[in-house]
Amino acid sequence: MKTLTCELCSEKEFVKEGDFFVCRSCGTKYSSEDAKKLMVEVDDIPDSSSQNESMGLPEGAVHCVECNAIIPAISTLCPQCGRPVNRQENSAPKAKPAPSKKKLIIIGSISAVLVALVIVIVSVVTSNIRKNEYIQKVSRASEIMLDGAVDAEKAGNLIKNVWYNAIYEKRDTETDKFTRPYGVFVDDFNDALNRLFADSEFNVLITNIKYNTQEVNSLMKDLKNPPEEHREAYNALKEFYNAYLELTNLAVNPTGSLNSFSSSFHNADTAAVNCYKSMKIYYE
Repeated sequence: MKTLTCELCSEKEFVKEGDFFVCRSCGTKYSSEDAKKLMVEVDDIPDSSSQNESMGLPEGAVHCVECNAIIPAISTLCPQCGRPVNRQENSAPKAKPAPSKKKLIIIGSISAVLVALVIVIVSVVTSNIRKNEYIQKVSRASEIMLDGAVDAEKAGNLIKNVWYNAIYEKRDTETDKFTRPYGVFVDDFNDALNRLFADSEFNVLITNIKYNTQEVNSLMKDLKNPPEEHREAYNALKEFYNAYLELTNLAVNPTGSLNSFSSSFHNADTAAVNCYKSMKIYYE
C-alpha cells in the first residue's frame, strides 16, 4: 500500500488543515501536490490504536521514548520532557535495560568483600572476648591463691610457736592449751602438735586450706594453654602457684625438725609474697 511519509521525520501520520497535510510529529506542512510526491509504497503497518489498547492507553496515546510519560493523541510534543512525538517510535513503552554482566560481577564482588569483612570483625571481637576472659581467670586464680596463702601463713606460724614452746617450755597464752594441757609442759613436742591438729578451730583452718588448694588446682588446669600475649602472665602465675603449693603443703603436713621446718616455711612464705606482687602488674 502507498502512504504519505514526512521527508523530515519519517512520520506517516498527518492531519488535514485546509489544503495542506500537516505532519503530526514535526508539524511540517505539505501541499496536495507535494503530498502526492511523498506517497511511497510500504509494507502494511500495524494499527497503533490496537497496540495502544493492548497496553491500556487511551486511543491514539503513546509513551514518550525519552521519559516514558503518556502523550495524548492530539499532542505533537511530550508534555513532560518536550521531545517531538514519533508515533511509530513511541507506540511501545521504553524497556529498562537488563543489568550488564560486568555490573553483576561488581555487585557480587562487593557482597563477598562485605561478608569477609563481617567474618573478620566477628573473629576479632570473639578473640578479644576470650583474651579478656583469660586474664580475668588469671586474676581470680591469683586472688584465691592469696587467700589460701594467708591461711597457710597463719597455720604455719602457729605450728612453729607450738613446736618451739613445747621444746623450750615457753609460756604463751595462744599455745599453752597445747603445750601445757594439764598445767605442766608436755614431755614430747609431738603431743603438743597432735593436740594442735585435733583442735576444732585449727582443724577448720586446715580444712579451708585444703579446699582452697583444690579450687586453685582446677583453675590452673583451665589456664594451661594461654594466648600468646598472656603467656608471660601465665608463667608468673605458675611461679606463684609453685610457691603457694610449697607453703600450703608445709602448713597441712609439717615435717622435719623445728629448724628445717621454720627455714622451709620462711622461704616459701617469702616466695609466695614476692610472686603475688609480681602477678598484680598483669591484671591491675
